[in-house]
Amino acid sequence: MEKKNCTNRQKQNIFLALIPHRDTRIVLQKYCEILFKAGLADVYPFPCAVPLAAISHQLTDEKLKHIARRLREAISGEGAERCSKGMNKFCVTEISSATLSINNEDITLLGPKLEFNLKHVNDIETEEIKSFISPAVIGFCLVPKENEQKILSSLKLNIIPASPLPELSFRAAAISNMFWKPVKLNGEIGYKWKIGKLYWLPKTLI
Repeated sequence: MEKKNCTNRQKQNIFLALIPHRDTRIVLQKYCEILFKAGLADVYPFPCAVPLAAISHQLTDEKLKHIARRLREAISGEGAERCSKGMNKFCVTEISSATLSINNEDITLLGPKLEFNLKHVNDIETEEIKSFISPAVIGFCLVPKENEQKILSSLKLNIIPASPLPELSFRAAAISNMFWKPVKLNGEIGYKWKIGKLYWLPKTLI
């Protein structure tokens, strides 16, 4: 992979992230392995997490708990943003991509898209949110912008038709602060991330 200039790229970036339950992540990780074996290459690995918004600094416990409740409300009850596979769930659809800005440089996040958009959730605004990320994508890998079209074309024309994304929806998920930054190891650029304390979406709304 082409090396990238590291200058001014070491600042830590923080995102608000949705983390599917471990059972869901296992299914997605197995499918991701199938894609790599089928020829997906020249990408950076990424955890099975959904960056929902770029934030200026980490959110407090209370704000994370508040957002977790608002997300549950958003997929439940009257006027909820419904999943096509049922109420009170997040639905996984096609393989898609979203643009992330890391230290003022755009990079593409590739993975399954959710039928969900954080900016439509009521009472979610907080001063720390700099921008919402749309569409909501469960990260499989990061793709340098210069390789995006080539890799997406290969996926859609060759890899995915032979290994289609399994139908999947999930209810159990948590939110967290997600910290990450570019790193340089053995002359190659990569990315280092850390997921903070998990705050699970409540099972029921009282």
